[in-house]
Amino acid sequence: MAGLVRKGFYWCYDAADFLDMLYSGQLPPMVHPFFHKSKSSACLQGVVRTAAREALVRLECIRGLRSQVQSCVWNINTKLMPFVHDPQAFRSILGASEALIYGDFATEFFSRTTSKTLAIMAKATKADPVQAYLQTQGYLLVGEERVRLGSVTRLRRGELFIILRKTRLIPIQAILSRTPTTQAMNFIAWNKAYSVFPKTTFLDHEVLPLKGAGKDVRAEIARCGESGWCLGVNASPHQELSRSHRRIGDSRTWKMNLDTLCVTQPGTPTAVLEYSSFGIQQPTVSLEATWYQLEEGLKYSISVKPLTSQVLKYRYTCSRQEPPSVFAKYSSVIR
Repeated sequence: MAGLVRKGFYWCYDAADFLDMLYSGQLPPMVHPFFHKSKSSACLQGVVRTAAREALVRLECIRGLRSQVQSCVWNINTKLMPFVHDPQAFRSILGASEALIYGDFATEFFSRTTSKTLAIMAKATKADPVQAYLQTQGYLLVGEERVRLGSVTRLRRGELFIILRKTRLIPIQAILSRTPTTQAMNFIAWNKAYSVFPKTTFLDHEVLPLKGAGKDVRAEIARCGESGWCLGVNASPHQELSRSHRRIGDSRTWKMNLDTLCVTQPGTPTAVLEYSSFGIQQPTVSLEATWYQLEEGLKYSISVKPLTSQVLKYRYTCSRQEPPSVFAKYSSVIR
């Protein structure tokens, strides 16, 4: 039978084939109910820990198994434990400061790999509590430099590094506008983890450069290639980038609820982040373009700006080409 592997005296399913059959509804009836009812099943833990990343992404979409898979595979407290002694207290401070974890740590959290660097994006006026807490964890200040629209503080404890970027922008605006590739467009809030381009990144294993994100795009693509991602071809369809307007919490985003036990809920609601939107401009190439124009023309572009108003309590983001009608249907949420 397809998918069966001999283990001593027993026949069992290969992990990837098992998840494929579970996802497609082809698992034998006598096995499927037991698998769903065994919430603390060692069988489940064994399957998800040995399965490939693509199979886990599909399994995570099954509502009945989502919480089990997340607690077994994507445990944020376990992931943060090498960096801080009390991950719940650290996440509480992140929430109160409206800070976001981004960069390699966020990407490797989704892909289940390890990282020795933690990058945090925080509003400059609210970053001091985050830095103060990290210094109580034994981190030493090793450098601080001024950058455009903010500063970067580097801390170190042994082999672990933390980069605290203090920005004058809204943290999510800074991440959207300065991330060089689609592969790195992942971030973690105090209660949820978000991947903006999950299919392109974790299922297709493709990376696409983004225009205007800085001069280190080539180096970033080369680094992604060493980690197993290949450069995407713009001629192929990318559904996640086909729409001109998207928001953080839309259906194309991989949004993962995290365990919030013993984590203090901040005053700012999650809807402020999830109803922040941005624009995507498609690549445009002229037949008479120079080599530089050709290279830039093959890149997608993220368009984002702050959305503020006297009638809004919080600050959101929107596309620079945002039509006024986009926020009309969110009028009962955005306040």
